[in-house]
Amino acid sequence: MTQALNAKTIWAFIREASFTITPHPVKRRDWFVLAFILIVGAVPRFAYPEAIDWSKDHSDMAMMAQDIVDGKGIPLVGQPSSAVIPHSPFYIYILVPPYALTDDPVIVTMFITALDLVAIGLLWFLAFRYFGPAAALAAGLAYAANPWAIGFSRTIWSGDHRVPLLLLAVLLGFYGFLEGKRWAQILCLPILLIALQVHFAAWALLPVYLWLVWAGRARTTRRTLLISVILGILVILPFTIGTIQTLTSDTRLVTDFQGQDRELSIRNLAKPWGQVVWLATGLGSEQYAARETAAELMAEINLPVFLWVLLGAAVAAGLIGIWKYAPPPVGIFVLLWAFLPPLVFTIPIVDVYPHYFIPSIPVYSLLAGIGIRRMIEALNARLPAARAVVGALFAIIFLTQILFNNALTVYADTHFTAGQFGSGTPMHYMKNVAAELQQHEDIVVIASDDWLDFSRTGSWMWAPFLRDTAACLRDIRPGQNVAVFPDGPFAATFAPRVPAAPVLDALYRAGTPTDIPLRPGEGIYSIYNFAQAPAWNGPELTPVTPARFENGVTLTGYHLSSEQITLEWNLPEKSKTNYQYWIEALDADGQSLGRLEADFWPGINWCAGDRLLTWADAGISADLDTLRIGLQAAGADTPLNILDQSGQTAGSSVDIRP
Repeated sequence: MTQALNAKTIWAFIREASFTITPHPVKRRDWFVLAFILIVGAVPRFAYPEAIDWSKDHSDMAMMAQDIVDGKGIPLVGQPSSAVIPHSPFYIYILVPPYALTDDPVIVTMFITALDLVAIGLLWFLAFRYFGPAAALAAGLAYAANPWAIGFSRTIWSGDHRVPLLLLAVLLGFYGFLEGKRWAQILCLPILLIALQVHFAAWALLPVYLWLVWAGRARTTRRTLLISVILGILVILPFTIGTIQTLTSDTRLVTDFQGQDRELSIRNLAKPWGQVVWLATGLGSEQYAARETAAELMAEINLPVFLWVLLGAAVAAGLIGIWKYAPPPVGIFVLLWAFLPPLVFTIPIVDVYPHYFIPSIPVYSLLAGIGIRRMIEALNARLPAARAVVGALFAIIFLTQILFNNALTVYADTHFTAGQFGSGTPMHYMKNVAAELQQHEDIVVIASDDWLDFSRTGSWMWAPFLRDTAACLRDIRPGQNVAVFPDGPFAATFAPRVPAAPVLDALYRAGTPTDIPLRPGEGIYSIYNFAQAPAWNGPELTPVTPARFENGVTLTGYHLSSEQITLEWNLPEKSKTNYQYWIEALDADGQSLGRLEADFWPGINWCAGDRLLTWADAGISADLDTLRIGLQAAGADTPLNILDQSGQTAGSSVDIRP
């Protein structure tokens, strides 16, 4: 038995850090219970593996991991978070082992899923050792069946791999600071720091470590803590260096971060707490998988999800029961784990999403398990038959959650769930498109101007699938006013839901396409094969003496009408820098008649040897004598230099006399 809470134990803990804890030993039969729980958790997690969705965020992570595997360097930061500040590189490092073996995104995702099974086992062991077999069974099933936990485990994007790391750190903390194992004290902090840096929201849990150190102060030494801190510094050092380099080289990150705050309102203050209720009970996941058709989805699934609110009651009972089964430091630790993250994000600094609280889902399941144990014990003393009723009721809840999740997966696989809070295109549809695109080395994707559609259909999303086959990928969006002409055979791929664009349609819709359908209502990918670049169908261009800018872009021609200016360029290889071009109209006396600035085609789309046309609307004055044209980095004021054939500077603009 673990020492229960009363005035005497509280005073002993405050005065002397004195408490008693007696872990429950795991017996052979208990491992069969764990095996059952793992099977329950594995069924919904591994079901329909090719129904997982994918977007640009997934591809960003996949490409970084593939670059590490290919020996192209080890990044010190991950991709930017939703608050723009960078993620830790451990967000990416965890993907390196599976990508070292395969480029199949389904297998890589299932690797993350398998890590969540490890989390189920660690949670069960934690609950068993410190709260007994009944609480462990209930807590393990609560997490195994939780729709949110299942959903997050089926993607590489959410950072779900921090859960097993966090649970391992908690176990090490309990072993070390509650049971006095020095080796565990040393390992606790570095493991915890790996888990916390995976996603910036998890840093809200750092005080739980400080609490463990203070609670176990009578069971540790300064030398032990010093060794642990040194290891912790080594763990956090790469991310620290990478963050400093990123923030000092791109001040936009700081500026954008300041712009991410949410309005101060009752709704926004309550938002993180509402999301915690969702995560604890399993409710609400349809709002993040098919929000625009949630009513239709729930009617089609038709399960008694209202019963899940009883999990909220179980969590509440667990908050009371934990003081019966655990000494003060454990109870306070669990409270901090459960409520620190939503409390921190109640402060309206950045917007908040359910995946911010992924590390807290296990503690809500733990509290539910403790609460179910407490309910059964309380009812059993008065009405023994109620024990079976309560057990059966929660078994039904867990079963309906698994059935719900499977039905949700099938629904998202067969229905177009539009909007930001909808499921992206399932993987098996995407593999059909990738199989066709893998036959081409050069690809132009005509994608939507809508940011969400673009993140789910743009060329960069396809990069991990085409890594070994495509030499160059490019995006054209109708609103960019550009056309590109690759230097050789290529495939023009029209993404679904691209609006009509007369110039692009006339250029790239030639011949009979290969049409690949997606979910009903989602549209099709249309792929057109070109043996060579099509002829420009716009106004005739006037060649100019090639003017090569220092970034490798060369101006080669133009066309001027009374309403539009068209420029012809030759492109170098891809660039990480984006640019603007400017055109200034001058009269015969060299006086400015007006200046036009426009975004140049993003550098990520450039391919060596491509011919690019850009056009912009401009009213031309009758007094026009000269067009002065230049390039500059986006956001910069200094124009790029033009280089002569020997590489020497030959000015910073091109003058054209129409």
